[in-house]
Amino acid sequence: YWMDGLPVAAELAEIDQRLWQQAGLSTVGGGGLLAVGLGWAFGKLRRRSEDLARANRELLMNSKTAAIGAISAHLMHGLKNPLAGLEGFIADEGAEMDPAEKRGEAWQAAAETTRRVRRLVNEVMAVLQDQQSGAEYAVPAGEVLEQAMERARPRARECGVDLGVTDGGGNLTEVSSRVAALASLVLGNLVDNAVEASPKGGLVALSLAARGDQLSIRIHDTGSGLPSAVREAAFSPVTSSKPGGAGLGLALSHELARHAGGSLTVESSGPEGTCFCLMIPAEVPMKTK
Repeated sequence: YWMDGLPVAAELAEIDQRLWQQAGLSTVGGGGLLAVGLGWAFGKLRRRSEDLARANRELLMNSKTAAIGAISAHLMHGLKNPLAGLEGFIADEGAEMDPAEKRGEAWQAAAETTRRVRRLVNEVMAVLQDQQSGAEYAVPAGEVLEQAMERARPRARECGVDLGVTDGGGNLTEVSSRVAALASLVLGNLVDNAVEASPKGGLVALSLAARGDQLSIRIHDTGSGLPSAVREAAFSPVTSSKPGGAGLGLALSHELARHAGGSLTVESSGPEGTCFCLMIPAEVPMKTK
């Protein structure tokens, strides 16, 4: 029998070609799916590693903060009784002095220093008690500014300085109670410094603005600006331009801002005044989570 094998050979060649095409498509598709799967897995692993690293940093920060809090609580508790005694002594002695002596510069400085230290001790104790209670809640950022201004008003009236607040869109943004407490301490110190730096009839202006998940608070005075030596090392301890100043206020404020998860910088300083910028993290609303 005679058989023609050419049609069979052509059919087998076509089958081979289809098999090669299917093998190629399977290889490319499988490789692509494998690459996508590995990319997703590595991405998830990277995010988990970042979350773990962040959790470790927060845990370390919390342990440091707890240690600092315990030391601070002990220090504040030790200061309260001597401070109360000093304040009582000033009040008793002042009652026996004639008005001319009570108006003396040294006596007024002693009384004002005692009031400021007592207020600072009370504020720090309040922050420590809030942190020890473990309760954390959201606070409108506008309330933090208003509290800072309320505390500064008596001193501003004495110095003849006006206070003002400008809302740049972050007034209703919320911050955690922990951040609010730390920011309140920073603002208290900065506003006091701004009032003292401004001349009589000057203005201390606070402005608040929201930038994504951050809030910026600016404190601008109308003083003559920081000296160059102080401006270059504003947040280093024992750097002060005030007579009798220890140079610790700005250094402590800088550390408090850092513990709050933010930052404190000197944005500008010159003959027109000095502007400090405090950045703090904003609370993410529950509905966006």
